[in-house]
Amino acid sequence: MTRMVAEFDSPDAVRQAIEASRLAGWRAVTVCLPAFDEELLRLVGATRSPVASWTLAGGLVGLACGLLLTIGTVRQWPGLIVSGKPLVAIPPFLIIVFVLAILGASLASVASFLIAARHARRTAGAACNYTTTDHRFTLLVESTATPRRIDDVLRSIGARECRLL
Repeated sequence: MTRMVAEFDSPDAVRQAIEASRLAGWRAVTVCLPAFDEELLRLVGATRSPVASWTLAGGLVGLACGLLLTIGTVRQWPGLIVSGKPLVAIPPFLIIVFVLAILGASLASVASFLIAARHARRTAGAACNYTTTDHRFTLLVESTATPRRIDDVLRSIGARECRLL
């Protein structure tokens, strides 16, 4: 897989470069920006985060563990005298179920955030350098099939520098 980094002076040139790279058979991996630009991040697919789905899954696992813990614990003592009240009573169990659901959701969200941040840093690490913090935009593209010459296309759009990684 061939990767190339191109530096631009304006966000409009980056938008054109993303479209031109798609037409040339290259995929835009990430973009490094001096300021937040939601449209550019959306064009390279950097707005998708696994944190929400992992948080939901962790909350559901915590919910199931809370129900298993409370109901399973009460079922261990079938001869327990509770003065005619039901052994499995949902209202007192909801406190434990709620706490374990929140615990599972928070642990899953922190873990998925750290994993996603590590993956994003590894992906963008080669593209971002000191010039993107002030006044330049950096675009990282990779070839999806057979690599074709894209540096001429990017330079015609306005790339100041193109380098292979």
